Amino acid sequence: MCSAWTLSLSSWTWLYTMNHFKLHCIIDQTE
Repeated sequence: MCSAWTLSLSSWTWLYTMNHFKLHCIIDQTE
């Protein structure tokens, strides 16, 4: 789901979101 979100965003937005929601994605995958 995180991948789909990042791919939908723009280049700079993708980078920002990736770094900002990186922990959220990891936590989601862990749980």
